[in-house]
Amino acid sequence: MLSDLYAGNAMHYITDVGNPIHTLQAGIERFYTDATMQYWMNRFTTLFGLFGTTPSRNSIGLDILTNHHTLSEKLFQVELQQAWRLDSLGKRDSISASMRGVLDALRNGDPMFKRVLDGAVISNAAKYWYPPYGSLIASTVIDSSYQDGATIYRLIREIAVPRLHKLGVAINFDTIPDAKAWDYVQDRSDPQIRAAIDTFNIYQGKGLARVHDALTSWWDRYIITGRTLPKDRSALIDGLLKRVLRSQLNYLNAADARRQEYIDSHGGLKR
Repeated sequence: MLSDLYAGNAMHYITDVGNPIHTLQAGIERFYTDATMQYWMNRFTTLFGLFGTTPSRNSIGLDILTNHHTLSEKLFQVELQQAWRLDSLGKRDSISASMRGVLDALRNGDPMFKRVLDGAVISNAAKYWYPPYGSLIASTVIDSSYQDGATIYRLIREIAVPRLHKLGVAINFDTIPDAKAWDYVQDRSDPQIRAAIDTFNIYQGKGLARVHDALTSWWDRYIITGRTLPKDRSALIDGLLKRVLRSQLNYLNAADARRQEYIDSHGGLKR
């Protein structure tokens, strides 16, 4: 069924926004500082373009952001897979305390977030004839997690080897073996680095807990709503189209307002 196809898409994207770094428009200020320093170092070494071109600061910053973004995902994947394997073998004592907490969060969710989520969905659902559960749940996840994104970026920058803070090391960590990910992490025997990794795992675990609750909430409502749809197909289609149209018009109006505010703040349009 077509609805099942879109259901799968909804599950994917609700999970995606559960990763706090996916709720940020950009990285952290430190990445821009790194990019600026690398830009001017390259300008000096090329004698301001006399002996070669220099990538723009934005291009350098994008590479640095990509380095840390993909490393954070790969590193947590490796940590989670190892912890899950040890747990399945009954070797829970061999798992770090931070990862034991992550496994518990994955199984049990976050009771406090669940109360916030249920309250938001129930209160907003009363306003709609056919509630947009996917967007309601996703927006609640984002509102609850976006502040963690900056913390995760700060931690992964602290964990990563210094060369990832520089130009020319952009790498797709999804293409490398799991063990290779540790080549881009500073000395794990250093207590400060180990503490940073543990804190990093804790924040990622909070994201997993939210995903657990969000998917459970969404699935329950998808099943219930799917069984209680109005029998009048034309009324259903008309209602959904109106909702989509209203949502898109609101989006375009907000974009126009931001654009006009920017133009006005820069002296208006030149005549």
